[in-house]
Amino acid sequence: MVERYLFRTALRDLLQPRRIAVAVLLIVGPSAVALIVRLALRARFDGVSTYGALASLLVFGFVLPILAVVFGTGVISQEMEQRTIVYLLTRPVARWRILLAKFAAAWLVICATTALATVLLAVVTHQPGKGSGQFRLYPAALMKPNDLCERLQVPQDPVSEYLRSRLTERTRQRLDMWDPSTPLRPRLIQGVVNDLNAVIEGMSTCTAPIGSPGSGSRRMHASCWLRSPAASRGRD
Repeated sequence: MVERYLFRTALRDLLQPRRIAVAVLLIVGPSAVALIVRLALRARFDGVSTYGALASLLVFGFVLPILAVVFGTGVISQEMEQRTIVYLLTRPVARWRILLAKFAAAWLVICATTALATVLLAVVTHQPGKGSGQFRLYPAALMKPNDLCERLQVPQDPVSEYLRSRLTERTRQRLDMWDPSTPLRPRLIQGVVNDLNAVIEGMSTCTAPIGSPGSGSRRMHASCWLRSPAASRGRD
């Protein structure tokens, strides 16, 4: 009963106009940056990568720590400003119960505010259709980029041959000029990753579900099959 009263009191103290104004600015900040980037890039805008970058750098790297400072320190400083801390400490209630109730209220407000910032950023960066919700490769996420480039440089299996055939001419030339005994250049691995992402996007647009609505099976459209290297070899 006491904890519930302390929890409601802490929420009331935290949701003051000054703190709410700060929270609103922090919620809208990442989304405003994403909107500026989207308007500047227009057709070249990538919602998935923009969301990932801004969510990690701004939402969880800046907004969350600031919210923790604003609301986390406010649960105790508010009692000190109102001079009610002495009254609370003199009551027959354990101090850990007082702190637990107040920090639970702060935790709830911080999580709710961070969730709102994340959802608003997702809405601004959402791209229906191409480039939205697709699997993408990133150079930093590759565990063995050297092995990948070696397999694309000298294909030993049909999958490697197909992927090499889908690379651009410039990327294939860079692969042929690369010596596996030397470190990979960032431009080479970035070119390979960009071309593979283009392959992934092309495969996602060339497949369609068949069978029952939850079967998950997929088929390839005839137009995509005619463009594939396998079909070209079959016609030859």
